[in-house]
Amino acid sequence: MSSSQIRIYLEVLEKEILNKELFLQEVRRAIQAETEEGILQENDPIEWKQFLSKPLFMPDRSDPIGICLASVSARERLESSRQFLADNSVNDLVEMVEYQKTLNDGMRVLQTLLKKRIDTGDNIEDVTTIQLTPKEFKELNGSLKDIMKRFLIDYLAPDLCEPEDDSELLGNKMNKALQVLLLEKGQVQKSIFLRECAALYRVLIKCRFIREFTSTDQKSEVISLIDFDENF
Repeated sequence: MSSSQIRIYLEVLEKEILNKELFLQEVRRAIQAETEEGILQENDPIEWKQFLSKPLFMPDRSDPIGICLASVSARERLESSRQFLADNSVNDLVEMVEYQKTLNDGMRVLQTLLKKRIDTGDNIEDVTTIQLTPKEFKELNGSLKDIMKRFLIDYLAPDLCEPEDDSELLGNKMNKALQVLLLEKGQVQKSIFLRECAALYRVLIKCRFIREFTSTDQKSEVISLIDFDENF
């Protein structure tokens, strides 16, 4: 890129930033006016939900700020990945690859079984017929928890967190939130997935692993794991 192109790009970027600053000022003034007049009240769940369903801002198809942020984010992730590969030994990387292969093989088996169930309607062997002792159940449950925690800390958290954040700390917080969701019977407050765990919440929603509800008092949102027995 030539110096003139860089200069033009910087000028466009500065102009876009100025426009966004003016837009934010207008939004803050509008929200302040709405709040003072009592038109918009967060304690009205229905009105608040309708308000949040409307996009507050739609960027242009050619958005210099968005393109710039995406470019910077991609470059930082690339650098962090290079650093990660440089800091880990070959044996560690081989172990990670083998572990990922095991996960992939398990997903392929699950996909095959689900496809067979959909295509033919054949019943997959009922896992409840497998006889395990209480000790074996406890060991299996502990093993599954360890696998889930390792997956969150070693794979999902590094992919979801920002380069400057502590992925291990994020993974532990995600694991704690999931443990609450697994151990609590019925419904739990959606707030356990706020802030750091918001990305995990979006993954669970996208994969349709959880359901959203409004509490009986209409004052908060709650979630629960889906019952796979109802779906398969």
